Amino acid sequence: MKVKRKIIQIVEELCDGCGNCIPACPEQAIQIVETKDGIKAKLVKEFYCDGLGACLGSCPTGALTIEEKESEAYNEEATVERIKEVAPEMLETHLMHTKEHAGALHDRQVNAVKKINLNKTVYELTEGNYSA
Repeated sequence: MKVKRKIIQIVEELCDGCGNCIPACPEQAIQIVETKDGIKAKLVKEFYCDGLGACLGSCPTGALTIEEKESEAYNEEATVERIKEVAPEMLETHLMHTKEHAGALHDRQVNAVKKINLNKTVYELTEGNYSA
C-alpha cells in the first residue's frame, strides 16, 4: 500500500552516473544502471529507501533530493535482506544509521500504519462492513 512519506528523488538530467551515492546509502536503495542517456543512478525499489537522506551530500551534481509523495512504505526487513545480498559489508553501517534515526523511522512507520488503518476503516464504512 502506498503512503505519503519522504523518499529520495533522482533527477536523471543532473545525474552523471558517478556512483558516489551508492556507498553513501546505508540501505543500498540506489543502483547504477545503463539508460538511453548513459549511466545513471536509479532507486531500486521505493520500499528500500528510508527517506532520511544519508545519500544527499554525496552527489556532486545535486541530482539527489528528498520529496514527500505517495510511495511504498519503507520495509526494514526487505532492506536488510537486500543489504545482505548486495553489500553485506554495509549491514553494520545500516544498523548504526537506523539506530541513530530510530525515532524518526518509528514515527514514520507508526504514521504509515495509522494511515493504512484509517483507510481500511473508511473502506469498511463505505462498504457497510464496519463493526466496532
